[in-house]
Amino acid sequence: MDCSFVNNHADGYGGAVYWNGDNGFLSACSFVNNHAKWGGAVCWYGDNGFLSACSFVNNHADGYGGAVYWDGDNGKLSSCSFVNNHADGYGGAVYWDGDNGKLSSCSFVNNHAKEFKGNVIYWFKSGDIFACTFSVFRPKNTNTVTVNNLIFYEKNNYNVNYYENGNKILNSGINKNITFSNLNRIKIMVQTHLNPW
Repeated sequence: MDCSFVNNHADGYGGAVYWNGDNGFLSACSFVNNHAKWGGAVCWYGDNGFLSACSFVNNHADGYGGAVYWDGDNGKLSSCSFVNNHADGYGGAVYWDGDNGKLSSCSFVNNHAKEFKGNVIYWFKSGDIFACTFSVFRPKNTNTVTVNNLIFYEKNNYNVNYYENGNKILNSGINKNITFSNLNRIKIMVQTHLNPW
């Protein structure tokens, strides 16, 4: 708890933290400029893990998960911020490969995946993403921006609600490109839910 991890490097997993075990907990930690092949800042292997109130800035993964690579069931990632993280593979901020995961109340700003599958989040198994905000930068002299592959779900039985200025503008499938207009320094909210078919 209350740790800072700055300028760390791992050739394999977790540039700053490699967690291998069940029932783990990390809170109020800061991860800046860390690098690894999988999970630029954190690589988490284990069930029932919990990451809370952490910040991830300028982390990089050569493979998946620019900030976090998660492989465990019943994991929770809550109230974290992700800024300027990137992956050469999938999941610019987060790569998730565990069942029943929950990602809530997190903020995402300017994260990127080189392979364009999950510019922010790549989600492989079951779980929920809710109450998260995605800040989108728009070019000068326009109030419209198109977002490509914000969230990529490997399993395609999810729907996504897109909100702009607090109003739902689209209920759609996932892995879509979406255009937001009338932007004036606002945050965009994305909610997902599992469809039972």
